[in-house]
Amino acid sequence: MADNTEPHQASDENLVACSRQGDKACFGVLVERYWNMAVAMAMTRTQNLTQAEDIAQESFLRAYIHLHTLKKPSRFAGWLGSIVLREVANSGRRVRRERQVSISVDPDVLNRPAAQAGENPGLTEQHRAIIREAVGRLPEKYRAVVIMRFVTGMPVTQIAEQLGMRAGTVRIWLHRACQTLRKEIPPLLEEVDLS
Repeated sequence: MADNTEPHQASDENLVACSRQGDKACFGVLVERYWNMAVAMAMTRTQNLTQAEDIAQESFLRAYIHLHTLKKPSRFAGWLGSIVLREVANSGRRVRRERQVSISVDPDVLNRPAAQAGENPGLTEQHRAIIREAVGRLPEKYRAVVIMRFVTGMPVTQIAEQLGMRAGTVRIWLHRACQTLRKEIPPLLEEVDLS
């Protein structure tokens, strides 16, 4: 990087600028930073970890190729999220064309270690599966803010910045999403912090 900032501590804006100059290590930091978010967004639709990881990988590839089109580098996460959602839709069309539709949950999803970023290690594998399915049933706009808040740990103000909206709107969407989720998974959302 041009300045003396450690790549892992650099802002998204600096990492995008560095990546645009051909530094693949800077883009690697962006991948590390947002991998869990991309996989989680894909998982809510596919319910298949392998497919979700493939979609995340394809999304990062597309993001790297089209990085020059990103108008606001500080909003990389929101831009990446929209790419992931397009890739999920494209993947769904490919699957339907190939007639390989599967509605079962991949067993690998239930065997993942509990200490993944954004996950509560006190939850059982069954609880995590229930949560993923419930989040997957949320409307698209709520799903994105829930994943950004609880998987990547972004504060509301940063989510609002990434999505180009007001923090108050993000709080309202999180509140409504949590109300919906409380109906399906009441004991698991007793102490949700929306700040």
